[in-house]
Amino acid sequence: MAQKGVGFDGKLIGIGLVAVILAAVGTSLLTYYLFGKGGESRATVAQPRDLVSMPVGDFTVNLADKGGLHFLRASISVGTSGSQLEKLRTRESQIRDLIIQVLRSKTKAELENAQGLEALRKELVRKLSGDLGQGKVFTVYFTDFVVQ
Repeated sequence: MAQKGVGFDGKLIGIGLVAVILAAVGTSLLTYYLFGKGGESRATVAQPRDLVSMPVGDFTVNLADKGGLHFLRASISVGTSGSQLEKLRTRESQIRDLIIQVLRSKTKAELENAQGLEALRKELVRKLSGDLGQGKVFTVYFTDFVVQ
């Protein structure tokens, strides 16, 4: 006498497999859409063809943490167009003062990860562009960055 066994239907396994594959592809596409290609999120505005880097200098500031126990040491350069370079050099004191104001307003926790550094970069570009005029500073480069 033949026994009827309780088994899995091939259709059920196929549907489950398709669902898992669709979920994986959907997650990958969503991640790519939200975060883009790795390492390309740079706080910039449309950059000119003659983009040059102007070193602004080294900065050592106390951070805004309670107790004043933490500090930041950074070397910063700004990206500008070649035609604006000399104009920015004449305003280097103003640029340094603005950068110091922004750096001193930050806490150690805000600067400990990549998102905090990117937020700082965007804030510096926005503040420098606001004070110096649009089309003067296109990006900010950190050539040294230590939080302690």
